[in-house]
Amino acid sequence: MPFCKGTFTFEGGCKCKAVRYRVVVPPWQSRIALPYKSEDADIKDRLPVSIICHCNNCREATGQIGAQYVALHALTFKISSRKKIDDPSTMTSDREDSEWLHGKEFEDNLDPSSWLTGFASSPGRRRWFCARCGTPIAYTIDEGKGPEGWPPMVDVILGTVDRAWLERKDFKPDHSLWTALGVPWVREQLRDGAVGMAEHPLIHVDKKMGDDISSVVEWLSSMGASVEITIPK
Repeated sequence: MPFCKGTFTFEGGCKCKAVRYRVVVPPWQSRIALPYKSEDADIKDRLPVSIICHCNNCREATGQIGAQYVALHALTFKISSRKKIDDPSTMTSDREDSEWLHGKEFEDNLDPSSWLTGFASSPGRRRWFCARCGTPIAYTIDEGKGPEGWPPMVDVILGTVDRAWLERKDFKPDHSLWTALGVPWVREQLRDGAVGMAEHPLIHVDKKMGDDISSVVEWLSSMGASVEITIPK
């Protein structure tokens, strides 16, 4: 479903928290029109938008069978990265004391001493990730290399958005792109849902949703696993 029409801010980052980003979304009337359309098409969608991409480049770069993103107007985005010499204890979600790079500044002002790094996955296209924990963060198109008339954009990996925001239903993807290039069963599963797939609350396949899993939680916790139950049934 489309994002709410009011102003809101969401954050995200990598697993180890060396890289964090923040997105300040303006009110609906100030948002940029979604450029993913034919030139003469009249659509109402505006950035940001939550999407699934089936192209081979995104599948290979993210390791996801149906890579999921939030496509953003770059001017709503800023990113911060800890340096490689920083004490790991400073790698938290709190970034009020950090330097932030706004929009797409990070593309041309990347500090080699920081954990944020990138590579050219194809001509004019770059993928960004944390070099400390390996989390893929974002995808960008170099200036002048995208379709004419497109605004500057940053596509952040949906799974890097902080969970408190991900639980909002408006982060659920509402467009599935490059489907003609997709793996057929992946397309079917994403379109139709996991019909016929057995669901298990944790790792034991003999347990079904609704079963008593207290002993499994205790066992996993004893091994240091984080078990935060959010769907009890």
